[in-house]
Amino acid sequence: MSEKGGKYTKHEPPIFYNIEQDPGERYNTTSECPDALTRIQKIVDERQKTFH
Repeated sequence: MSEKGGKYTKHEPPIFYNIEQDPGERYNTTSECPDALTRIQKIVDERQKTFH
């Protein structure tokens, strides 16, 4: 998800950016860290189970 102008956007498939090096979110770095995507998705899935 990203926040642009007070709105959140969900990307499918998810997209990663290096905010320190690319604050304008122009360069997708998802392919550089596929293991991180898997770990984060597991965390999100577990957290979503707690919302009703």
